[in-house]
Amino acid sequence: CLQSKYGEVTLTHDGEMFEVAFPAACSGSAVVEPAPLAPLVQALNADEGAVLSHGSLLGGAFLFVELTPAGLAEIRPNTDLIRELPAHSLIAMAEGMVSQQCGYVPDCVANAGATPQQQDVDFTVRNFVPKFGIDEDIATGSIQVGLNPFWSAKLGRAEGEPLLCLQASRRGGFVRSRSPGDGFVHVAGHTALSFSGQMPFSAV
Repeated sequence: CLQSKYGEVTLTHDGEMFEVAFPAACSGSAVVEPAPLAPLVQALNADEGAVLSHGSLLGGAFLFVELTPAGLAEIRPNTDLIRELPAHSLIAMAEGMVSQQCGYVPDCVANAGATPQQQDVDFTVRNFVPKFGIDEDIATGSIQVGLNPFWSAKLGRAEGEPLLCLQASRRGGFVRSRSPGDGFVHVAGHTALSFSGQMPFSAV
């Protein structure tokens, strides 16, 4: 359990996935705020005709463009232009599973024996964060705090019904999220141990 400025953050394991409960308060009520379209389309090298919606989430921290599945598959992001945008990151997304990207299929789809079926994936995202030294994040749990309420409303899902997201970076990952009405957005995924150790803390 950790404390954040938005409240308590907890980590649990359900036998299959690790799940983090993020305070829903940090979603900024999941309100979609307006944002100019032209810089977003230019930064993604996207087809403006494939744009279904756009704006900002989480109080303006994240800009997003919702595209048709074919439109998402064809983006060619320009990290220099994305870095200049007035937000932490730019998210491109589409309904359903869009595994074929421009020039590649994510490793989590191509190399996984237990990949979820296409009909099980609710939406696909790509998250570009060059302003913080990450051209494209592999898999981002925290953005689900804003994306879960957005897609739950768009897809007509009941409160607490889980959504499955494919993050279609080159390595890629599948992220599950749910909002059961307890004041938290629960975000889960499979993990792999990278390193272990101990960190000393001085008594305060």
